[in-house]
Amino acid sequence: MAQIAFLLFLVFATTVPESCSACLQTTTSVANVSMVSFYTNTTCCGFLCWFTCDAGESHIIYVSQYIMSYKCCPGYGPGYPTCNPICNDTCDENMVCSAPDTCTCGPGWTGEDCDIDINECEEQQDNCEDRCINIDGLFLCSCFDKNDIISRDGLRCLSSVTNITVIPGSRSLTLSWILPFDYEDDGNFTGLSIICNKKEEQYSIESAIIGPKTNGTVHSFTPFTNYTCCITPEWGLDIGPTNCTDSMTMQDAPDDSPHNVSLISLSSSEMLLQWTPPLIKNGIIDYYTLHIDYTNGSEVSATTINSHYNQYILQWLSPYQSVGVSLSATTRGGEGPYSSYIYNRTNEGVPGPVQNINVQVLLNTTVKITWNEPLLPNGIITDYDLQVSSLTSDSRFATNKRILLGDPLLAYITDLEPYVPYSVNITAKTSVGKGATATKIFYTEETTPSVSPQIVSAYKDTPVSIHISWLELSLKESRGFVTNYTIMISISIDYCNITVSEQKAMVAKERISYTFSQLEPSKNYCISISASTVAGEGKVSPLLLVNVYEHSKVVLYLKGVANCSEWTQSNTQTKLSKLDETLLHYLLLHCNCPIDQNYIFDSHFELCSNDNSTLIGYRTALIGTVSVNSTELVETVKKWVATNPKIVVDGLQLEILSVCRFYTDESQCQLHETPTGYPTLLGVDSNTSQYTAIGVTAGLLVLGMLVFTIITVTLVCFWMRRKTRRLKRKYHHVREGNDEENDDPNYIKLRRPKKHRNLNLTKETAI
Repeated sequence: MAQIAFLLFLVFATTVPESCSACLQTTTSVANVSMVSFYTNTTCCGFLCWFTCDAGESHIIYVSQYIMSYKCCPGYGPGYPTCNPICNDTCDENMVCSAPDTCTCGPGWTGEDCDIDINECEEQQDNCEDRCINIDGLFLCSCFDKNDIISRDGLRCLSSVTNITVIPGSRSLTLSWILPFDYEDDGNFTGLSIICNKKEEQYSIESAIIGPKTNGTVHSFTPFTNYTCCITPEWGLDIGPTNCTDSMTMQDAPDDSPHNVSLISLSSSEMLLQWTPPLIKNGIIDYYTLHIDYTNGSEVSATTINSHYNQYILQWLSPYQSVGVSLSATTRGGEGPYSSYIYNRTNEGVPGPVQNINVQVLLNTTVKITWNEPLLPNGIITDYDLQVSSLTSDSRFATNKRILLGDPLLAYITDLEPYVPYSVNITAKTSVGKGATATKIFYTEETTPSVSPQIVSAYKDTPVSIHISWLELSLKESRGFVTNYTIMISISIDYCNITVSEQKAMVAKERISYTFSQLEPSKNYCISISASTVAGEGKVSPLLLVNVYEHSKVVLYLKGVANCSEWTQSNTQTKLSKLDETLLHYLLLHCNCPIDQNYIFDSHFELCSNDNSTLIGYRTALIGTVSVNSTELVETVKKWVATNPKIVVDGLQLEILSVCRFYTDESQCQLHETPTGYPTLLGVDSNTSQYTAIGVTAGLLVLGMLVFTIITVTLVCFWMRRKTRRLKRKYHHVREGNDEENDDPNYIKLRRPKKHRNLNLTKETAI
């Protein structure tokens, strides 16, 4: 079937009269178009569609087409499409031509002469989104946020995205952000553009985000590289402000292996491996991994090398050993590829020292020396050099032997002397040269040392310990191998002429010092030392006196008990320990010296002056050492006492009144009672405030006693005058010395009962 279409166009034109708007004149023409279409179809017809038949039909379609033509109205120009009013006379300032030959006030101006500015901001004619700024004849819009920018219409404020965060990958950056606060109000938000630039390089990666999305991923970055990514929002043609952030991509595994790998033989046991880092590191190299093939049947060994190095020494290799190495570099992003194996061999080397030198004494003048091959022959041993020599100046024995390859590894040495130290030195050789020498010292026969060790120093490093050091014996002096040292210490009586409480200490031969502990702090000690061999103990050194350091005895007087005797006799040791502890605590705080409880000893309570006394005398001794002076300790205690301290002992608060120091005479520091019954402290070291307090108290007591005495004496004198005769008959005169003294009427001895003490009075005193 075929279809044939024909179109015939018939045009009939009609013109519509002109119409004129304010400035544009329009003419409309109407054209009627008749379109005739013919369609021809071919179909089959007849019995069983033996024939074809053509059938046709036609249609007429009428179409009206309007044609518009434009031109400026009279008084407007210059021509379509621009039709502005034309004023033949120029308009004044601030005026515009609003109609043909008509001037009116321009936008933003008013008044008869158009010289008054209209404040669009106050009259809310600005349509600004944020802030309006009025100027003569017009206004401007601005934004509160200084980072915002004005849209193209000058009214809207366009904001940037905020809170940009970056999740870095090794070859991508995933960014997220917060869209502009009012992005929907600023127009049709079309999306964002992301531009990432390499720092200090003219290379950028761009990506576009369609629609108001808050995250996106940018790819194709270089690992471990600094980028600056900027995000710019877009509202169609309006471009918002850009916000940028800096980020660095993560590290990745190196793209290639280390370059310029070389393996250089240094000796028979060492090789030097050198290389340069990979060209494309993709990060900071953390370490290198070295695979070593020793080609001796062992497994391939792997070791790591610090990234700061570009060379490595392979040690402890065998002579002429084939070694292969392969190297890779690793960053935090992973391990890079390995380099190809390279191989090299070590040099042939000198042999190591011989093993297991043994000296067998056959006679005191003959020995048999044997040994084993070096553990590391480093080649073929050609021969051995053996040398035996004496180590003392009075014996000049020396002999040399050469043991060739194939000979037994032994040698006989004769003509030696007993008690003399000898050394045997054996050296193996290869074609490269001599190896390390092995040495052994021996005696043909040993005896006890001929002298004692020399004591270098001996001193009290603490009040209860003595440190001693000495010099080793020479081989000649020891006449054998020293097995141990014996140190003896005892308490000195009469400058070591007599000693008691001896102690012994066995010290290993490797040591040259020893410390005795748990000694008595106030005792002098005597020390001696000896050395021993397998033959026995040698000579003992003379006794060395170690004097005790100066110690100071002090008494602290404390006040605050009700009964001195009862208080000091109960829990005595506990109270003394508490006082010792308090004294030590203060000394540690203020003397700046390394002391402990051993520096305070011989503490006890002084006898009470009477049972009802409220004063306690706490006696103790402060000892010095090589680093601490006892006088300094006493001065520190005095400064403490000067602060009038109070301490609590056995639940009772005691006040420390004063401190007294004595040397040999303990009576220098004693507690005394005055005839009035008030206590006084003799030999007291105290400060001015203590003396002042005691003086004021004593002064008041003396004043009271003086008043009482005057009244009493007055009454007694009055009574005595009346009873003088009676007293003379009752008492008789006692004369002492010569007769003249006995005749002295002013001297009398009053007899009292035995329970009273004798009083010597003169008449003047009585009167």
